Amino acid sequence: MEAIGKIPDNTPLFTIHGSNTIGAHLGPNLIKAYLITKGVKDTEINASGVENEQIVSGFFNNRRVSVYVAAHGSSTGFKGLQSKKADLAAASRPVKNKESSLFPEINMVDGMHEFVLGIDGLAIIVHRNNPIERLNIDQLGQIFSGQISNWSEIGGPDRPIHVYARDDKSGTYDTFDSQVLGRGYKLSDKAERFESNEKLSDQVARDLGGIGFTALATINNAKAIKVNDMGANAFYPDTTTIATEDYPLARRLYFYKADSNNPFVNDFLNFATGPEGQNIVEQTGFVSQNILSYQNHPTPDMPVGYRVLAQSSKRLSVNFRFRADAMDLDNKARADVKRLKLFLEQPENANKQIILFGFSSETSHQIRASLTSELRVNKVKEALLTAGIRNSIELGGYGDINPVATNANTAYANKNNRVEVWVK
Repeated sequence: MEAIGKIPDNTPLFTIHGSNTIGAHLGPNLIKAYLITKGVKDTEINASGVENEQIVSGFFNNRRVSVYVAAHGSSTGFKGLQSKKADLAAASRPVKNKESSLFPEINMVDGMHEFVLGIDGLAIIVHRNNPIERLNIDQLGQIFSGQISNWSEIGGPDRPIHVYARDDKSGTYDTFDSQVLGRGYKLSDKAERFESNEKLSDQVARDLGGIGFTALATINNAKAIKVNDMGANAFYPDTTTIATEDYPLARRLYFYKADSNNPFVNDFLNFATGPEGQNIVEQTGFVSQNILSYQNHPTPDMPVGYRVLAQSSKRLSVNFRFRADAMDLDNKARADVKRLKLFLEQPENANKQIILFGFSSETSHQIRASLTSELRVNKVKEALLTAGIRNSIELGGYGDINPVATNANTAYANKNNRVEVWVK
């Protein structure tokens, strides 16, 4: 923290602009914890006087230090980076091409500029007394576009449906737009819009006919329902289905940075994406990337080899995924290799055997699907060995079975190109 002496008085150590999902609580909580680890005393989070903007501050050697957070939607983060009013952009969806083009000298999606902060699930919420327990993606599109306007049309009570949605600046809305409305639907003009997840969730919880979408951390007094993609399994948004990104509306939360000489930015990013920061992610109500093991029972329609291994093993809360239309691990997967190494370095895990199960979006040719899934498994094995992981590794490629997303549309099918990790 010696660099504090070089910061002019009343100047924040760094500034974050962007996502309300991140900026409302998660970002400030991470900043506060980070400052405490650096020896900052009397840290506190206060409203700035501007709606959805906060200041995290404390004292270091009797000097006040602060970090400023403005949470007006993911798109505002990239504008803040471009104008140099922000050091970090917080986004609850990936950077868009038009936003990347604001930084022609930078590859905004490489591992030097894109950082996965945590995982969130876009929960579909209804009133607690609504008997509906499950909807598929197409039903959601029809409801939010107004094509289905009464709950009785989908097996519920005879009651008008009231649609609640986030505002256009929101990464939460962008995620819903790309994963649901983007399949041929347009948000109904009757939808009531909100800048805040909290306010949207509170409104749904008060309205017997209400339906909305919000972050996992802001379900609050509403009820989350199961969601499935077409031809895929249905999942509730919980910590395991979201951590593995099997839940169809799971989404990644990001920090993006441009080239910056601010010494606090990289230090904060290392903290936020490391074990301590991920504990804060979990405590704030999102899903940590720290790896855990859990019992997960395979379904009867799975191949015999998969079932036998899975019944005697535990699944880990991570799936390795790949860049679209490529065999290269994506940025999160590369970071997850390091997290898996930390998990296996714990004494109770040191002698565990690793089992890698690969799956593919290929459906037109079964042999090709199996080969592709095996190639991905070997790609992960290669990364683990390169990282110095020496545990015994068993491999299995299972082609296109057990999809978590539709394979009918290539825009969503890449989620099926994944490698599960089990241990025994």
